[in-house]
Formats: sequence, structure tokens, C-alpha cells
Amino acid sequence: MLVVGLGACREPEATDDGAGSSGGSESSTSTTGESADTTAVDGSGSAEGSGTSGEDDSLPFPPAGPDAAPDPSAMGPYPVGVMTVELVDDSRLDDMGQPRRLPTEIWYPAVEEARGQPGYVYTEEDLLTEEARALLETTLEVELPTEAVRDAAPRPTSERFPIVLFSHGSSGMRMQQTFLTVVLASHGYVVAAPDHIGNTLSDAVVAGGPSTEAQFESLGLRPDDMGFVLAHLQGLPQDDPLGAIVDGDRVGATGHSFGALTTLRLLAQGRPIDVAVAQAPPSHEIVWFGGLPVAASEITIPVMLHAGELDMTTPLADALSIYDELTPPRSLLTVSAAGHFTFSDMCLLDTAAIEGATQIGLSQALEDGCTRDHIGPDQALPLQRHFAIGLFNGHLRDSPGSLELLTAEAADALAPGMFTIDLEP
Repeated sequence: MLVVGLGACREPEATDDGAGSSGGSESSTSTTGESADTTAVDGSGSAEGSGTSGEDDSLPFPPAGPDAAPDPSAMGPYPVGVMTVELVDDSRLDDMGQPRRLPTEIWYPAVEEARGQPGYVYTEEDLLTEEARALLETTLEVELPTEAVRDAAPRPTSERFPIVLFSHGSSGMRMQQTFLTVVLASHGYVVAAPDHIGNTLSDAVVAGGPSTEAQFESLGLRPDDMGFVLAHLQGLPQDDPLGAIVDGDRVGATGHSFGALTTLRLLAQGRPIDVAVAQAPPSHEIVWFGGLPVAASEITIPVMLHAGELDMTTPLADALSIYDELTPPRSLLTVSAAGHFTFSDMCLLDTAAIEGATQIGLSQALEDGCTRDHIGPDQALPLQRHFAIGLFNGHLRDSPGSLELLTAEAADALAPGMFTIDLEP
């Protein structure tokens, strides 16, 4: 629940915190060596021959595929596991000569025995580092329950699952979007979300608030963070339980705010991404800052933008400035009465408790999306899943029926009259 400024670098003076950490109950491993060369990653590809049609008689209903289109707003047919690993990129050293660390949350389809088991509940120890927790005014009494089972074994199956990368917002945290990441995994994906160290909630707590300098530094670091995580997943050996089910040839990306900027910059750098969903992105001018090699008009993969009509951090005009430059396939979901943090787990949490412990302006920041004047999470979150997971299912799991669900009529039952959708396949 900790997020203050998942805002983008557009308005750093607005409180911008999120969450971040290398939390307490982690099952950490360290990866170093050859896989650090993110420029060598080639994860592009199509769904052809991907094995999404593999049958699993133990599932309650078929997963998305050529002949199936389950409800993308709800949990999919797979039980979900979650593990925390710490990846170490020896190719990038900080000012102290230390390799870049990437605490990373990975959600994935789990063994059948995990079905119905208690889901993991994120607490203070997960959301903040030990250094940040030591600076809190009071104990941070917050809980973020999920349906993912901690350290459940990956599902032994002949099917291989696409990868989806998630990037958190500025001063955010890797687990800030479990409403999407956990449900994605239940539909048959391996979802990986690193902490962008230097620009996490923990970093904001230690620094006494969000830092403009940290945002600009993160702008350069984030795409390589995502590339390194992707290289790690693609390079897992076949005798690794997770490596045995990962399909590195099908890759999606998503993110919120600064994470949406990161997602779009991956595309603008020509990284191997097959479909992308960017939530509450900053403007085209900011995303393409620095003269990136691929213009928005040159992107050929499906790109979906999510934006809020009441967003004060990255206003609707920002998303429109990108959408106008994109060429089909493109889509834009505009959520009425949505603010910046409507597109996250933050409105589910006790913001007063977080502000009382952190003293970094969280309550003020979360007024951009989490007040009585905004659409509630009960409508906003399923609506976002409907379009985001429907798009991923359509393109990464070869499910044309899922794309046919991406209509105003299909989503109106979730949030009647609370959105508009522009689709250009």
C-alpha cells in the first residue's frame, strides 16, 4: 500500500511516492554473469507453436487459447504461486562500484496443490527495506492480501507460458499492482516485476521524500532493468522448475505512471516486446525524451493506453498525445472519475496509516484517485483487467475470442457508463 509518488518525472514537485523494497519474507537468489548483457536478448516472436492449446484436465475451465476466451476481468483457471528473487547485474556498477541489484517478484501458474491454499499477504516487511523501516515514525500496520501462494512450486506441464514484465511507478514498489499481476498469472503467464532501486518507496522514505534527481537517474536505468529481468527468465535452464514453463518468445510489458513511461520507452528503443499496456503514462514529449530510435508512429505491435479523466499527475491529455502518434493496432481506455492512483492497489490500502508512519506526503498524493469523488476499486480494477488481460490473451495466447470481448458492451456490466474505449485493431 505504500505509494506516494508513482508519478512520472513530469511533475516531480507533486508528491510522488510508491513503494519499494526488498522486503522481509523473501526467497532470494542471486543471478550474475553472462545473462547481464541485455542488448543480446531476443525475445520477439509470435504465438505460433507456443503450446497454449495444451490440455490440463485438472483446470476448472479452459485457459485462453484458439478455442477459449475466459472472463479477463476475473481470476483465470490456474492457481498462482509467487517467489521473490534478487537478480544481480554485474555489468552495471553504482558509484560505490557495486553491481545493480534487482529484487524481483515473480508470479506464475502453480501446482494444483496450491489451489485453495491461503494467499500471501504483503506487510511492512515486504513493502519496505530494513533501512526504511528503521526510519518510520510508527509501525506500519498495513496488509495487502493476494491469491498467490508464497513459494508454491511452478506447475509441471507441457505448456509454456508467456512472460509479462511489470514496471512500478516513481517511488513505487514491485507489488503495487497485484490486482493485475496476480490475475494475469492465473490466466497462464509468468509475470515479473523488479524494484527499480533508487526510485522505490523505500528510497523515498530514506531520502525524506521523492527525489527529482532519482527520477532522472531512473529514467536511464529502468529499460535495462527490464531487459535484464527478461534475459534472466529467458535464460533459465530447462531443469529449473520455472525455466521449464517459461516461453521466452512471447513477451508482454505493462506499467503504471513512470512504469508506463518505462514500458513505452522499451518499445521506443526497439526492445523485444510483442504487446504492451501503459497505464496513466506521461506525455509523448516525456516518453520520447532524448531522441529514441523508434518513433511512436513506427511501433507495429498492439499498444493499449489506460487514462483517467480526473488524473492530475499525468492528465488525460498526456495519454492522448501518445495515442495520436501511434498507428494501429492501438487502443485507449479512458476511465471516468479516475485519478492517477485509480490504476493501482493503492486505493485498497489504509493511506492514513501509511502517512502516519512514513511522513512523506502520501495522503496528499493519493487524493489523486482515492477519494469519494473517484470511481471505486470494485469497478475500476475489474474494468482495467478486462481490457488489459483481454489484450494479452488475444495476442500472447492466440485467443481471437478474447479480442472479441474488448467491447464497451462487454465491459459495461463491470462499470456502467464509467468509461470509453477507442479500439483500432
